[in-house]
Amino acid sequence: MGKLFEKSYPFQTFGYSTLIITAMKKIFSLCVLAFAMFSCNTPAPKPTVESKTKAEFKVSPATFTAEGGKGTIEGILQEMTPEGKVFQEKPLAKSDYTLSLKSGDASQITLDNENSTFIVSPGASSTFEIEAKVVNGVATGQSQVLTIVRGGKISYTFSSEPDTFSSAGGKGKIIGICKVMDDKGNLLKEKKLDVNDFTFSLKTETKEVIIHNTTKEFDMIKGNAATFELEASCAGSDPQTITIKRVGKLVYVFSADPISFIPNGGKGRVTGICQATDAEGNVVEAYNLKKNEFMLSLKSGNASEIRINNAHKVFEVLKGDEEAHFVLEASANADGTTQELPIHREARKTPQPLLNNPLEYVAEYNINVEGTDFATSQNVDDCGFFNFETAVKNFSKISIKGKKYYLPTKEEWLAIIPIKRSGAPDYVDFDNPNSFDNIEETVVLGGNIITSHNDYRAAGNLVTYALRYKGTDMVSAWKYEYGEMNGVRILKITSRSVKNITPEVTINEVNKPAYWEQNTENDVVRILPACGLENGGSINAKGAYGFYWTSTPLDSEYAWAMGFLSSGAIVYGGADGLTYSRLGFSIRLFCDEQ
Repeated sequence: MGKLFEKSYPFQTFGYSTLIITAMKKIFSLCVLAFAMFSCNTPAPKPTVESKTKAEFKVSPATFTAEGGKGTIEGILQEMTPEGKVFQEKPLAKSDYTLSLKSGDASQITLDNENSTFIVSPGASSTFEIEAKVVNGVATGQSQVLTIVRGGKISYTFSSEPDTFSSAGGKGKIIGICKVMDDKGNLLKEKKLDVNDFTFSLKTETKEVIIHNTTKEFDMIKGNAATFELEASCAGSDPQTITIKRVGKLVYVFSADPISFIPNGGKGRVTGICQATDAEGNVVEAYNLKKNEFMLSLKSGNASEIRINNAHKVFEVLKGDEEAHFVLEASANADGTTQELPIHREARKTPQPLLNNPLEYVAEYNINVEGTDFATSQNVDDCGFFNFETAVKNFSKISIKGKKYYLPTKEEWLAIIPIKRSGAPDYVDFDNPNSFDNIEETVVLGGNIITSHNDYRAAGNLVTYALRYKGTDMVSAWKYEYGEMNGVRILKITSRSVKNITPEVTINEVNKPAYWEQNTENDVVRILPACGLENGGSINAKGAYGFYWTSTPLDSEYAWAMGFLSSGAIVYGGADGLTYSRLGFSIRLFCDEQ
């Protein structure tokens, strides 16, 4: 065998040794590589019992503006080597630690332990310290103090819209504004407060301001000039004073209707108006007083000749032959304002023999511009204008050219022109066809009180016919025309006595134009020019409207008058008819003499 071997491998000694060495080197290299790989995959040795744990807490955010806000605190459990090197971290459960306020105003911060959160309230600069403490696990008992800072300031301003009211009062609202600033005073945010963000109240109790805190509104009650103070505040802030004012005053105006009575007396009524004014005295609101808002009493006059019903604010002047004067006093319950209301009862005139025709009592011309005589024509430029006071003073009784005349009362003008109806059309209507039968009217002629029945017919063509004074000796046919003479509008009235005519004249006859074209010898005609009226030195409605005073006042501001225009003719009084006593109207006198 040895020989065979030697024979097969002639270089056996040198080659074999080399092969072995090479193989061993490869085996060694593989062992080193395997060891190195094994060393890389081997885990680090477990910590010894000397390793330690630490609880670490973080707050987010740690700083707030003066507006405040919500923050969160999170906990982490750190595991460290004896040398203090952290080798593992895991979050703490919210149930493993608690939060408590260590320092700071507890009213300005709210802690929520269940969710590990907190809320910083709005406010001025402030610092809070929160202690986070572990209550479960290996770090039990460990704690950390966290600092929270609120910087800048927050301010509130309050105002009233409006802050000034007239004496009429009204509704107001409180407005709140919140301003947030940083610690350098720069404005960060401004917003309007919600009604639930603040409260307000009266600083001093009063019944003249009613507070509605839910809506932040208030009611200013009607009244005279006054100043009131309200207070408004947000939670945690000092109250601010808001001043509101009421300017102007309440003016009470009372009136009696009527204020003049014929000898037969009659019933009247007193009404009151409250006028609310502003600081300049302008009326901004007016309303009628209720009966229980004022009192009525007799200040002077014979109490046996007048009756007063205070509950209903009415009075009754009793019948009497002598002239009588009374003064009623109306008093506002709110502030005691009083006003005197003169009431007059005329003396009974000695009845004069009646003239043949009612229209004969009316003078033929107006009083002239100077107020000394009659005008000499129906020209409007010859017509004088006089306010009610002057008319009563100068023309109640006057003699002209030796004849006695007087300014007619309302009832005496009604003997010529009927009263205004409460609704259209009027009895003497020039625009619309109408038909009225047996209208009862009471008038005065020559001191005689006459009650009769009257028929009226209008065709709507500027003419109205009437049969008046039926059942009396003054029964007569009438024709009222709105026409033109010498370029000026006029009211032409024609009256014809039909007494003792058989068969009796009817309205159906009078209502025909042909009736007026014959038997005219006894007709009485009067022309009243449309002179207009005088107001503050200016003449208005000249040549279109006619306005004539009676001697009967309506109240302290108005009087009764007769007026006509293209729509009709009426006796009327009041604001609707512009019968202000201060205006200048024409004067047509009456006379009892033939």
